[in-house]
Amino acid sequence: MNFLSWNCRGLGNARTVRALGDLIRSRKPVFVFLSETISFSNKIEEIRVKFGFSSSFVVDRVGRGGGLAILWKPCVNCSVLESSSNYIDVCISDNNVHVWRLMCFYGFPERVRRQDSWNLIRSLAASSSLPWYSELLELDLVGGKYTWERGRGTPDWVRERLDRAFANAAWWIKFPLYEVSVREYFQERNVLNDLLLQEETYWRQRAKVLWLEEGDTNSHFFHASASLRKKMNNVSFLKNEEGEVVSDHEGMCIMVKEYFSKVFVDSSVDRHIDSQEMIL
Repeated sequence: MNFLSWNCRGLGNARTVRALGDLIRSRKPVFVFLSETISFSNKIEEIRVKFGFSSSFVVDRVGRGGGLAILWKPCVNCSVLESSSNYIDVCISDNNVHVWRLMCFYGFPERVRRQDSWNLIRSLAASSSLPWYSELLELDLVGGKYTWERGRGTPDWVRERLDRAFANAAWWIKFPLYEVSVREYFQERNVLNDLLLQEETYWRQRAKVLWLEEGDTNSHFFHASASLRKKMNNVSFLKNEEGEVVSDHEGMCIMVKEYFSKVFVDSSVDRHIDSQEMIL
């Protein structure tokens, strides 16, 4: 049983939704927990339908931040026990074999309120006797040492492990082979950024624009500039000697061929006459 937890930092960006789709297709999770969705329930419903989940529960954003959501597949029974802007507490029944508790928790982002986050977890721990996927025995981590970075490639590059998973002893006994996998996200993101940079350079060269602001990653302007230049270089119609407009491709080809054939023939005759006069 796979579980995906992601601080997506807003689902309003199409790239974020595509990245979420890639994660779901590669990991095939039964549960997906999203924090900082910065969205309302209607957006989460679109995500649920798009990626084939049977049910979801949403905590709407507050103002311009926050927002939590959990989505799950039909192979499990899931009932929400309690929720707030910081957590979603869920009871899960796995084919009526295992019954356990899942706490999807998002702590206060302010450093001064970290103690409040721990106090909240302690108070929630006493509210149920079920095996709990959120106590202070850390689950083994595979696939990477860090889960967050900033300033890659600069002297101020910082890497930290911010995302962790915990379970109590009863949960460990039920699922002894469980492990937490960190996707090699940073490497894949750097590959994607390199590809975007290559495409941006290509469009920048075609557009021949030197005054664009730095940071426009593969923007609409580049595509529009190249398309405009293509339109300007396109011949849409010609006028013949009678002043009639010829716009079909075949007709224009005939006109061009006849025109240049006449030009080259006339110039050849003139050069021949000039040569005879020079000899005489």
